This record gives sequence, C-alpha cells and structure tokens, in this order.
Amino acid sequence: MNPFATHIPILLACLRHTTGPVLELGSGWFSTPILSAFATDRLVRTVETNREWHSQITAKPCKKAHECLLDPNKSKTQSRRNELDRTGTLCVFLIANPNKALK
Repeated sequence: MNPFATHIPILLACLRHTTGPVLELGSGWFSTPILSAFATDRLVRTVETNREWHSQITAKPCKKAHECLLDPNKSKTQSRRNELDRTGTLCVFLIANPNKALK
C-alpha cells in the first residue's frame, strides 16, 4: 500500500458510520477524491492552507457538493466548521503534512 494512503480504511469507515456534512482540514491526493466519490449525498468541504497544494488538488474536478476552499491564514476554518456543525452531524478529517509540525 502507498504510505500516503494508509488512512483510506479509516476514512471509509468514518463515512460509513456517520451522517451529515464532512469537513476535511487539509487536502490529499487520496482523501479528497475519495471524499468526493463516496460522500455522494453529503456536503463535503475541504479547507487547504497551502496555495500551491490547493491549486494542484482543485485541478481535478470534484462533485458539485464538494467545496475545495483556500484559507492561507487559517482565519476562516473555525467559522466554516461552526457553519457545518449547525447543519447536523459533522465528520471532521484532518490531513497533516508529516514534514511540518502542527501549530
């Protein structure tokens, strides 16, 4: 298995056992397309803080109910989470860069 795809079984289990919108904090080559493909009846919002990575991820089309947003200053992430949380059950998936410490 690709070392950057080891989270796929966990991601699919989270989707299978939750309902409502999905918030992905940080995009990925595997997770973002999987969310778009398998969360077909749910709003999916991906928030990316890296401008270059965001442009690479958004070059591939996502489903209509999947928003891929750029938030380089991390200023709107909490308000977007709160907005989704008000709509019902929320599944949050965090993608962290293994080469960068979380702040």
